[in-house]
Amino acid sequence: MRMTFSAALVVWREEEKIISFSECNFEIVIDEDITGTITTEKMSYSANESVNITETIKNNSINSIIDEMIVSTYVCDSSGTTLWSKNTVTSEILPLGKAVLKNTWNTGKNKPGTYTVTMAVYQEEAGFVLDSAIFEIVSGTEGIQGISGSIEIPKNIINSKEAVDFSYKITNTGNMELTEVISRIRIIDTLSMETIGTMTKNNDLSVAQSVYVDETWIHEPIGKGVYMIVLDAVLSNGEEVTLDSGYIMVEKPAVLDSEALKYTLFSASDIYMYTSRTTVNGDVHSNNIIQSAGSVLTINGICSSGEVPNMWVQSINIVESLTGSEPIEMPNAVNEIKEIAAIDAEVSDNLQITDYGTGKLLKKSSA
Repeated sequence: MRMTFSAALVVWREEEKIISFSECNFEIVIDEDITGTITTEKMSYSANESVNITETIKNNSINSIIDEMIVSTYVCDSSGTTLWSKNTVTSEILPLGKAVLKNTWNTGKNKPGTYTVTMAVYQEEAGFVLDSAIFEIVSGTEGIQGISGSIEIPKNIINSKEAVDFSYKITNTGNMELTEVISRIRIIDTLSMETIGTMTKNNDLSVAQSVYVDETWIHEPIGKGVYMIVLDAVLSNGEEVTLDSGYIMVEKPAVLDSEALKYTLFSASDIYMYTSRTTVNGDVHSNNIIQSAGSVLTINGICSSGEVPNMWVQSINIVESLTGSEPIEMPNAVNEIKEIAAIDAEVSDNLQITDYGTGKLLKKSSA
């Protein structure tokens, strides 16, 4: 506490002559006094939550201005270890005035327990002020605050029976160990919203640990359409959390994507066209040789072959001819036909389909 010393002097005079005088000393006491409080907006916090801290410094003096002060704020755990600290310089505080400071500290992945936030203020004349508040970090994983995940599907467009490869990651983002967490994959038909496939895996996750999983879904033939692949986490208390999702699109069986089936007329060996008038509305390809005899041959497309064609035709009308072409593999469509049939019907294992390879397609069907 500061004091100011002053003096009062009384003088009696007669003209220029001092007859008597008296002096009295007194002091004016400057009543510097500060108080401070620190609070948090609530008593309990979960993982990765912000703790809002309010500090109030009050000048209780009626005749003194408090100069700038340094306010030290720090958070400690139950063992006394300082986890966070900050120094703030206040502006001057008028008599009976106050300064209010706002700070924020995030609980992050700190363990459950009791924590203390402390404010320390020192000003040379006003003295030292110390105040603290206690709060708690509670355990638990609330919603997706404690666990997160992502899924990747490298190939989204498949045929009806093609296996689906994908990978996913789940991470413990909470502040306590997670045991017996089930990561679950659900394959959902978006048309009917029916779950047509499920895959699960049991996991134990320490704080901040991630688990990476590669999976392959092998399935029976499925129909054309879009299917969702959903990643869930089922916690030990039975709570289910959806973490991420992706999709696959079933377009058509693999055999229908074959290069060979892009031609109106195709042969993995030879093509023989012995008719008076032959017309092909599209492209023609033979891995070996093309032979034709007749009066008119019309090919409204590209005619390609591995060998030079033999043509005994009076009138030839071909958009473009190519020789020396690379051979193209002709797929076996028998299994694919069974798969297509199995999508909408029950197919007996004893069903026999024989491809004799003797048919000739001169015009693309409308199917």
